[in-house]
Amino acid sequence: MALALAVALAGCDTPPVRKLEDALQDLQFKNRTRGEQQRGDATVVAREMGCTARSGPQVRLDAHEVLPSRPTAGREINHRLVYSACGIGAGVTGTLTRKVSYRGRELFEDSERFTLRPGRWAVDAFIGVPGQAQPGVYRIDARFEYRGMSFRSTDDFTVVPR
Repeated sequence: MALALAVALAGCDTPPVRKLEDALQDLQFKNRTRGEQQRGDATVVAREMGCTARSGPQVRLDAHEVLPSRPTAGREINHRLVYSACGIGAGVTGTLTRKVSYRGRELFEDSERFTLRPGRWAVDAFIGVPGQAQPGVYRIDARFEYRGMSFRSTDDFTVVPR
């Protein structure tokens, strides 16, 4: 019921609606854990994507988000990527990089070896927002690269005063 109300009022920007959105995002945030979670079977995803032996590897970024979208300084945010992949055998290992910037200035970068697996997967990372972070709009860029195969996502979040 609360989710339906939030969706119905999503276009509104009044304080009560913001409080409801923030509460719903906090609930989602608390139910996430670092790492990967399978969201779709490899066979089903291959069929959805039209993957065949001849089509070669395919990777699609299905969703990305930052929760909460309005954090206060000193707390963590959750960055989630959801991807679908097929035609990649048991998986392909490349580099996943996340960058956070503010007003065009890079503040944080994290790169790690990461294996894309067949199927649909959600990948969650948690990033601390420094206690001295200035209020304003921040950008998070994520990129996966492997031998000419890549995807990129960009999302914004707004640090609000405590």
